[in-house]
Amino acid sequence: MNGSFRVGKIAGIAFEIHYTWFVVLAVFSWILADGFLPSRYKGWEETTYWSIGTLGAILLFASVVVHELAHSLVAKARGLPVEGITLFLFGGVSSLKADSRGPKDELIISIVGPLASLGLFAVLRVLYEGVTDTTTPFAALLWYLWWINLALAIFNMLPAFPMDGGRVLRSAIWGLTGKVGLATRFATRSGQVVSVLVIAGGTYEALTGFFVSGLWTVLIGWFLFSAATRSRREIDLEFISGGPLVGDLMEPDPPTVSADLPVADVLLGGLVQSGRSGLLVSEHGRVVGMVALSDLRRLPRADWDRIRVREVMTHTQVHSVQADARLPEALALLGEHSIEQMPVMEGDRVVGLVRRSDLIGYLHSQDIGTRDPD
Repeated sequence: MNGSFRVGKIAGIAFEIHYTWFVVLAVFSWILADGFLPSRYKGWEETTYWSIGTLGAILLFASVVVHELAHSLVAKARGLPVEGITLFLFGGVSSLKADSRGPKDELIISIVGPLASLGLFAVLRVLYEGVTDTTTPFAALLWYLWWINLALAIFNMLPAFPMDGGRVLRSAIWGLTGKVGLATRFATRSGQVVSVLVIAGGTYEALTGFFVSGLWTVLIGWFLFSAATRSRREIDLEFISGGPLVGDLMEPDPPTVSADLPVADVLLGGLVQSGRSGLLVSEHGRVVGMVALSDLRRLPRADWDRIRVREVMTHTQVHSVQADARLPEALALLGEHSIEQMPVMEGDRVVGLVRRSDLIGYLHSQDIGTRDPD
């Protein structure tokens, strides 16, 4: 994340702080020292309010680090590379170099964060229950920390992608349907709805006398809405780019016709009877081009017996794609040349035929990129 600086490593995972974190640290310290603590604990010295308020804010973010560290450690254990953990204006984030490879990975990695917060809540609540005098600064700190960790666990489980609850929701839909695109669309739409409700709640809070906390809630809602919208676009693109190769979706070893055949034989005997829109053309056992139904139909009927396929075919090296290419590259080539199919190559050897309809059909089967993300 731009504007961040590294402060070290935790369990081998880089730990960074964004400059905006200092702003929110100051705001939370002020809210605790000037509002929350004085309203609940009367008669302390001003320095005590500020000391406990600042320490409480720092330990809040320490709790966030524990939450994010749980995500990162489990991701590493499941073979996903982790770039690091960053504290910033809206809390913390674990940066993974790759998205989850399946719904099970997504579910496990997502759920451990809230579980870690619940674990902290349980430990801190037990410690608080063991305190005899609940009016001391130490007891106040314990009370705040168990309460805030419970709130972190609940808030993060809201079904608002890319928060943990939204990822759990996506993993469930992904697992049930097998369609990551459908799951992403549903989870991010849910995230947008939840974020609008958060913004509405923050606005009401600000208008009813709690301006600072209300404004903060509105900012969080805006951040969630933007993140949900952005995540949907990024994950769709990521999945397409990291999905199957062209070779996985091509027709292997497609039929060919001789370059010396007259157009009439190919049009009437090859294309029409097979129902194909195009055929690969071979010469001396080597594929040298492609002939399309649309090209042949433009020829005068009187010339069908005279004109040979080699005179109207398209050469393979002009419009072809490698078998190890990804879907975006193949779709871009098909669109650029306004063609419906093209040969698939391994080096200089033709190994298959890929059709635009096959690629679009695959995307529809995964429910990816079939509608605008709004």
